[in-house]
Amino acid sequence: MKTSFVLVLLSTLSFCPLGSSIAPNPPSSPSRRTFIKAGSSIATVAAASGVLLPSAVVASSPPSSLPTVTLKSEYSLPQIGFGLYKTAKDEVEEAVSLALKAGVRYFDMAQSYGTEMELGSALKNSERRKLYISTKISTQQNGGSVRSTLKKSLKSLQMSYVDVAFIHTPLGGFDKRLITYSALRAMQEEGFARSVGVANYGLKHLKEIEKEGLELPDIISLEISPYNQHKDIVEYCNSKNIKVACESWSKLSGKFNWGSDENYRAINEIATSHSITKAQLLTMWAVQSGFIALPRSGVKSELERKAIDENLNIPAEKLTDEEMTTLNGFDRNLPSGALGRTDGWTTEDMKGENWDITTVI
Repeated sequence: MKTSFVLVLLSTLSFCPLGSSIAPNPPSSPSRRTFIKAGSSIATVAAASGVLLPSAVVASSPPSSLPTVTLKSEYSLPQIGFGLYKTAKDEVEEAVSLALKAGVRYFDMAQSYGTEMELGSALKNSERRKLYISTKISTQQNGGSVRSTLKKSLKSLQMSYVDVAFIHTPLGGFDKRLITYSALRAMQEEGFARSVGVANYGLKHLKEIEKEGLELPDIISLEISPYNQHKDIVEYCNSKNIKVACESWSKLSGKFNWGSDENYRAINEIATSHSITKAQLLTMWAVQSGFIALPRSGVKSELERKAIDENLNIPAEKLTDEEMTTLNGFDRNLPSGALGRTDGWTTEDMKGENWDITTVI
C-alpha cells in the first residue's frame, strides 16, 4: 500500500461531471475498500476528468508546519503527536481540544488506556482525513479475535480505520505474536489500518517476523529517552527502514533523585540556554534523532495546559552537535522495570527490578 492516500471504493467509483456528486453504493465487504496514493494514476485521471471525489474520504498530508517522517509504505506521519497515556477519562476532551488548537493532528491511543471512546467523542467534529490516529491491541490467539478486537477499537473511536494499528506488547508468546501480526496485516489490506506497527518489541521479536518471511512492521514504538536509547534496536530498525516512535520519551521523573543528578542539571542548562522547557528540549532531541515524538500533558494546571502547545511547537533551531552529544551520552541502558512505574504490566508480568520486556519475553 502506498501513501499519502485517497480512500476510494474501487469497485463502485463512477466518473461524473465537475459539480456533480458521487454516491457510490456501499461495498459489500470491507475487502473491497482500499487506499490509493494521492497523485497516482486514479487520482490524476480523476482530477483531469473533472471528477469530484467525496471530501469525506480524501486523506490530506500532515500540516506543512510540522516535521514529518515517511514510512516504508511511503505514507507520511507528523513527527510530533500527542499521547493519551495516563490521561483520565474526564480530561480527554479538554486535552484533545487544547491539542487540536495547538495544531496537533496525530493522536496516539491504546485499548489498555481505556479512553478510546472519549477520544472518538472529542474528535467527532473534526475532519477525519486531517487526523492521524494510532491505537494498540494486545496479542490474540486467533485471527478472528484480532479482527473483533481492532473493530471494537474502531467502534469506540467512531472511525472506519486507524492510521497505525500496533501490537501493544510481545507478551503472550511466539504463536500469539505471529497470529496477531499476520491478522493485522490482513486487515491493513482491507483498509482498516493504513500501517501496522509493534510496541515494546526487542530484536528477538523483530527478527522472528523477518525469519517467518513476513513484511517487517512500518513503525515500532519504544520507551526511549536520553537515559534509555535502545541503540541496538534502533540500529536494526534504521537498517530495515522501520520508523521509531518514542513512548515515555520525556524521562523527567522516576525513582532517581533528579535534584542532585548531574545529567539532570545538564538538561536544565541546555534548556535554559535555548529559553525552552526541559520537555521541549527532549522533544527537540527526539525529533533531531529521527524519532516520532509523542509527548503528553495533563490539564489540571495552567502549566500543564500550556505544555500541550509548547511540546508541539518547538523552536525551529537545531540543537548543536555538542548538545546532542551530551544528551546521547546519558544512556544508562535502563530496563523498563527501572523507571519507577510498570506501564500497565501486572506484578506477575514483571521479572523483578531489572525486568526488560524487550529482552526476556
